[in-house]
Order: sequence, then C-alpha cells, then structure tokens
Amino acid sequence: RRHTKRVTSRAVKKRDTHERILKSASLIAKREGLRAWSVPRGMRGAGLTVGGFYPHFPSKTAMDVEIIRSLETLPESRAS
Repeated sequence: RRHTKRVTSRAVKKRDTHERILKSASLIAKREGLRAWSVPRGMRGAGLTVGGFYPHFPSKTAMDVEIIRSLETLPESRAS
C-alpha cells in the first residue's frame, strides 16, 4: 500500500497565514524599505496579532530573509 502525505486543513490554514504575513511585510518593505517594516506593522497589515508571528517565523531576521527572497523573485516591473 502506498503512503501519501495528506494535507490537513490545519496545514493549509497555517500555510495561508504564513503567506499572508509574508505578503503584508513584503508590501511594507517594497514601499518603504526593509527597515520600515516591523513585526507589529506586518501583523496588523495581515489582520493578526503580534503573538501569531512567532509560530510562523523564528525571528524578525528570518522574516527579513524571506522578504528579500520574495522581492527578488518578483518580475522587474513589479519589484520597482
């Protein structure tokens, strides 16, 4: 019998929340610069509380790395 990994609704919700936080923080960083975003601002933009940040990212620095990666993958016309 083949074992396949089942994606639970909890895993989907966690992934979606992670992406929502990343999108919010990336938008701030894109508009105002990486130093302008903060955990409270990013979480407020995602419609979440600050306490919800750390289950998704171990630190602000880890988030900075993800923001940089996400901005690097944008097409040139969207990155500027």
